[in-house]
Amino acid sequence: MLNTGLPSWAIIMATFGVAYIRPYAKEGKGIQAFESSYYTLPHFISEFYRGGDLAGFTGDYLLDPQTYQRILAKPWDMISMKNPYWVPDINDRPIITGSTSYTLMQDPAYRVLSETQNYGTSFLEYSYEPYINLCDSLRALKAARRNAATIDRLIALTTDELDPANAATHLRNVSQSLKRSMDEISRLSRNGNTMPTVLNHLIPTMGTKGGVTFDTQQIPVDINGIEDVMFHLRQLCASVGSDASLMGWSDQMAGGLGEGGWAQTAIQGAQRGLWIRNAAMTTIYRVLDIHCAFKYGKVYQQNNRPFRVEFNSNNTAIQAENDRERESNVNFISALVGILDAMQNNPKLAGSPTLMSSLLSDSLKMPVETVNKIYKEFQAQKAEQDPMMESAPHKPRFGDFTQSELATLLDELIRA
Repeated sequence: MLNTGLPSWAIIMATFGVAYIRPYAKEGKGIQAFESSYYTLPHFISEFYRGGDLAGFTGDYLLDPQTYQRILAKPWDMISMKNPYWVPDINDRPIITGSTSYTLMQDPAYRVLSETQNYGTSFLEYSYEPYINLCDSLRALKAARRNAATIDRLIALTTDELDPANAATHLRNVSQSLKRSMDEISRLSRNGNTMPTVLNHLIPTMGTKGGVTFDTQQIPVDINGIEDVMFHLRQLCASVGSDASLMGWSDQMAGGLGEGGWAQTAIQGAQRGLWIRNAAMTTIYRVLDIHCAFKYGKVYQQNNRPFRVEFNSNNTAIQAENDRERESNVNFISALVGILDAMQNNPKLAGSPTLMSSLLSDSLKMPVETVNKIYKEFQAQKAEQDPMMESAPHKPRFGDFTQSELATLLDELIRA
């Protein structure tokens, strides 16, 4: 049930800041099912606390089954999966119950109930304004393209030497002819699911008798003038900790993010992933506590649980950072082993506690207790090795003889 519900609960939490789950439990059996639906959305549920401890839930659909009146549901009747990042709002004073004021000096057990402000923080909290700006920019861009596709044709009819009646007749004949043509074009365009792009405008002018002048006006298409759209797009992407190239804008992927941009984006994604993991971990522990309480009548203490929630998946940036840290540790260990091996093979170095302390404690920042243990172990190994070599045959070397002894030895060899 947890594997099935956690992905959808996490989506609701990321969208609204908190997701509520209704557990259905029975005595002696534990939790049998979960409900996460329209009726458990954060819009309909309020949390109340007393002195920092959860006191219960109220909501539009948390009603008494007999009277259908609002009640204060028990703390284990609902489970909240919250984004752990939130900030109190000074302009939104919490609702308290009763007629007395809220005081921090009162015993929490007798303090009035107060609605919490900790409803998590939506991942989209700062995305609304960039989203509205992006939508307005796209509407303006579409309107500019639509206007650019329309051609205005100005037709000037000369009525200089015509009397008013003949001028009106001339204008009417020309306009009716153009209207019939336009209506036919519109009918054909509707059948083809298109629209006319040429608009005719008649303008009476004073000039040569019977003259007709055509002038076409067209709005140029500025295909490069979309910097405002790209700015609002980047602003929207930044509000969710991502990049435009990671959201399907393939034309932005030619140069790539670069090492610094990739690291920054990955860190933001890792931070949001950490929030989701922490919220999921808290929710799972809460579910297990409620399950154990209903099934066994006991609950494990927080610091004495026989189980632990771990996440096998990891963010790429965090994994890369861990790999770099492990590589650095391996290099440090290799250098340390080399230093210790050189000191152990050199009795003069291994026999100097001052040198050992200077190299290991001062330079390598090792604890003094560890340095003392290493020195004692070196001395113990030296004491064990010395008696073992007493019975071994000694092979003389030329360096072990004096000059007179060498001369005597050579004389004996010559005589032999």
